[in-house]
Amino acid sequence: MLAPAIAFVDLETTGTTPRGDRVTEIGIVRVVDGRVAEEWSTLVNPECPIPEEIQVLTGISNAMVRDKPTFSQLRRDVAARLEGHLFVAHNARFDYGFLKNEFRRVEMPFTADVLCTVRLSRRLFPEAAGHSLDSIIERPPRSAMRARCGDSCRRSTANGPRRKSPRPCGASSRRRACRRSSRPTCSITFPKGRACTASTA
Repeated sequence: MLAPAIAFVDLETTGTTPRGDRVTEIGIVRVVDGRVAEEWSTLVNPECPIPEEIQVLTGISNAMVRDKPTFSQLRRDVAARLEGHLFVAHNARFDYGFLKNEFRRVEMPFTADVLCTVRLSRRLFPEAAGHSLDSIIERPPRSAMRARCGDSCRRSTANGPRRKSPRPCGASSRRRACRRSSRPTCSITFPKGRACTASTA
């Protein structure tokens, strides 16, 4: 087990720059001692307009977030769900960087041990043609241990936070692939055998 408590995190945002853009949706799946403890998601009022192209990409419109809570109103709930958990995300530099800056705006400290599943996939499967989230989920495991990890990953994504669409955390497979390709390349590293402590400013 990577850690006794893990938080799988996925965000939607108004753009790709953590210091200038804002979060529009947060999805967190908490796994404690190998069991899903909570699946939680919420739309977030970014307190700024969502560009039209981002609305098309994420499926989240200005009207959908207009009456939703701001991050300032959600900060304690989000912090409580992440406290003491290993922060796991696909291209973690993006998700961790955005949350780090949202907490900075409300003058609330936030740090976490971070595991990037892009880098983990590259380390475990260096010969793989792709390391997108869909590629990882569909990849045939090589051993019983990886089979169990794959099953956990599939359950987490299949049962993750949803709205009315069949996509976890607010993105269809096609849109999610487009969104991920527009994100900065993940550069978070971690020593062999343990997750790193990331400090994205």
